[in-house]
Amino acid sequence: MARKIKVVQPDYMPMGTDGMADMAGMSMPIPANTIPMMTGWGQFGSLEMGGMFTVVKVRQRIQPGDYEDPGDYEHPASTVAYEWTGSLPTAAAAPQGSEAGSSMKSTPVRQVVPSGGGHSGH
Repeated sequence: MARKIKVVQPDYMPMGTDGMADMAGMSMPIPANTIPMMTGWGQFGSLEMGGMFTVVKVRQRIQPGDYEDPGDYEHPASTVAYEWTGSLPTAAAAPQGSEAGSSMKSTPVRQVVPSGGGHSGH
C-alpha cells in the first residue's frame, strides 16, 4: 500500500511496525524554532514520547539552584532486570497416570446469569 501511495505522494512516510518508537530513531529536518519531541534519551535507551513530556531527575544530593544534570540514577543492587544468557532448566515431567496430564482434567461449570435488571450492583 505504501508503494502505491508514494506514486502520487513521494514524501509519504507510513508509521513503523513498532508504533511511534520507530520515529525516535529517525532524524528528520524540522523548522529552526521547533523542539524535537521524539529524540529523548534515558538510561536504558530512547524515551518514547508523544506530545509534551517531562523527565524529572530527583536525587537527595541535588542542592537548590543546581541545574546541572545529575546523571543516571544509581539503582540499588539487584533491582534492575537483565537479559538471561544462561542455559534453560529442563522441563518438568508430566504427572503420572493412565494418560499424560490425567490429573488436570477439566470439569464443565454451569453459570446462571440473571436476565434484565439493568446495571445495578456493579
